[in-house]
Amino acid sequence: MKDNISIKKTLQESEESYLNVILKNADGIVIVDRNRVVKFMNPAAEVLFALSADDFVGELFDFPLVVNDVTELSLIRKGQNPGDVEIHVVETNWGGGKCLAGLSSGYLKPNADARSSAPCSKGLGRQL
Repeated sequence: MKDNISIKKTLQESEESYLNVILKNADGIVIVDRNRVVKFMNPAAEVLFALSADDFVGELFDFPLVVNDVTELSLIRKGQNPGDVEIHVVETNWGGGKCLAGLSSGYLKPNADARSSAPCSKGLGRQL
């Protein structure tokens, strides 16, 4: 019985440590399911996209996602300067299913041509 309690405590501490790394990471992390629906985003991703997780989770992520490849997105963000961000896509497990994780650089590079950028808004139905 004491061993079970110790194992559960160790597991809980491990989960908390991993979650802390994800939440405190300077790089934006967006988890998208096979249907391209956003399942999770960390605070750094909220800053990059200028959207809260509440507005982004459950919405279609209709940007290019190629596993093991890098895609540069040009974003127009409401009330902020446009910028370019790189998305590195990897396959992972999330919530018991296969998902894609987009790991973006933790900053936006100034966008030289905002006219070619797609708005970043709720619905995110624009492909770049």
